Amino acid sequence: MTTETKRKIMWLAAAAAVLVGDQASKLVVILAVGAGKSAAVIGDVFRLSPQVRPFVALGPPPFFQITLFILLPVAVLAFLVFLYFRDKSFRLPSRLAAAAVVGGGLSNLCDRFVRAGGVVEFLDFKSFGIFGLSRWPAFNPADLAIVAGLTAFLVVRIVRLIGKHRAAKDTPKS
Repeated sequence: MTTETKRKIMWLAAAAAVLVGDQASKLVVILAVGAGKSAAVIGDVFRLSPQVRPFVALGPPPFFQITLFILLPVAVLAFLVFLYFRDKSFRLPSRLAAAAVVGGGLSNLCDRFVRAGGVVEFLDFKSFGIFGLSRWPAFNPADLAIVAGLTAFLVVRIVRLIGKHRAAKDTPKS
C-alpha cells in the first residue's frame, strides 16, 4: 500500500470516527437522559439536555434555512474533500482538521436527513451572562468538531503562510 493510499485511508477513518462518535453519543444521551429532559453533570454549570432542533431555534425563514443548513454545508464539505485530494501539501494537522470538519458536517447532515425533527443537541453549558445569556445554546460533538477543525485548519494555514513569507523575506536576492 502506497503512502498516498494510507494517507487517504487515515483521513477517511478520522472523518468516519467523528461521524460515528457523534451519532453514538447522541443515541446514548437520548437513551440515558431522555429527550426533553436534563441531567446535571457538573451542577448547573454543565448538563446533558437532549433536544431536537429542526434547523435553528431563532433562525431565518425555511427557504433560507434549507440554503444555509443543507446546501451551504454540502458545498463546503465538497470543497474540503476536493481541496484535500487535490492539494498534496496537506500535512497531518491539516488532514486531521479537515477530517474533523467533514465528519462533523456529515453527522449533522445525517441528522437533518435521517432523524425526524432535525439535529440532536445535548451539551448544555451555563454562560454566566456572556452575551446576556443565562445558558449557552446547546450543541453536540459534531458542532465541536466543526468549530475546532476549522479553527485548527485556519491556524495551521496561517502559520504556514507566515513561515513561507519569512523564508522568502530571508532569502538573499541574486
